[in-house]
Amino acid sequence: MASSVAVGTASAATIFFEDFESDPAADPAVMANWVHNGNGSGSNASRLFDTGNYGGTRLWIASSANAAAGTGIDSTATIELDPSTTYEFSAALVTETFSGNRTATGTYDLLIEGASLIGGPQSFVARGDDADGATPNDSNSYEDQLTTQYFDSGVGGNLTISIAFSGTDSSSAFVGIDNVSISTIPEPSALLLLGAALTGVVVVVRRRV
Repeated sequence: MASSVAVGTASAATIFFEDFESDPAADPAVMANWVHNGNGSGSNASRLFDTGNYGGTRLWIASSANAAAGTGIDSTATIELDPSTTYEFSAALVTETFSGNRTATGTYDLLIEGASLIGGPQSFVARGDDADGATPNDSNSYEDQLTTQYFDSGVGGNLTISIAFSGTDSSSAFVGIDNVSISTIPEPSALLLLGAALTGVVVVVRRRV
């Protein structure tokens, strides 16, 4: 669920975070802060799934067996951005891991009133880690590949996060999304001060060695 946080100038502040834990595991997915974009249909076109060894957490997935390219979800929560402010988008991009050669691909976009803040949809690739599980649930395992995107809010407004499946190299692979967040980042002056402080620490450490 989206939450408003007081934004300070010296530290990052998360204004939206989604781990899908408050939504029920279901196929098709029923979500409080997201809506299926209408592309693709059938089993696993849009599903909230409890994984076996991904920390026991829930995530959104789409399967290449039944989901058309472009199948995805769009945020419906109110994520209000301040004008001329830099933000960070991050998300865990995952794919089935029972084949280390298997990949799944997708796109994400960040928009205000339909206009992209990041130059249009950006692509991502998630790859399996070739880790078969000891139990059936462990075989439904996923590899977390975090992506981070910095962007400027422009004139500000309500942000829409759009995430979509685009394809895989296997007819039965899945692509998934978890831990989606939007955060402010420190102002440049705060970053410079932090960098100076860290430089001082390094100097002291080197002198003591």
